[in-house]
Amino acid sequence: MEKNVTRREIRKHTCKRCGGIGSMQEEIRTRCATCLGKGWVENTAGDESLCPECDGHGYVHKQILVPCNDCAGKGYSIAIVELTPRAQTCSQCEGIGFNIEYILCARCDGIGVVDNELQEERACSKCRGMGSVEKKFRCDACQGSGKIISFDEKDVTPNLEEGPV
Repeated sequence: MEKNVTRREIRKHTCKRCGGIGSMQEEIRTRCATCLGKGWVENTAGDESLCPECDGHGYVHKQILVPCNDCAGKGYSIAIVELTPRAQTCSQCEGIGFNIEYILCARCDGIGVVDNELQEERACSKCRGMGSVEKKFRCDACQGSGKIISFDEKDVTPNLEEGPV
């Protein structure tokens, strides 16, 4: 992929309404099968009494599973996302492409001075009297480029409710 080219990708998002199941429990009213919607039944003596199944309402509530309206029963929605690359300075190496680590100077053992042939102490030429030397290593975050490519995201999913384009 070229670094400066906007590209699109498809993303699946779990449906928030049904939690990815694809269906919802819905309560419906149905006619009571015991009293056939009248709300009363005849007992063995021929007397009318409230229907024990629907408590005199003539209907009962039932829980059924129906496809989720938000995701059409799939459990997810599809989004088309446009990704536009944007280069920014690497925060790990501050844009220089490498990191610096200071290690003890091997020549002077971190003291910063060495004895010369005349047994005189002089500043170590390797570390310039500092006692440590720089060790540069390539920044892993940006692979030495000093830049990190991030992407600006924009949802460009067509709105099907607006009709054909």
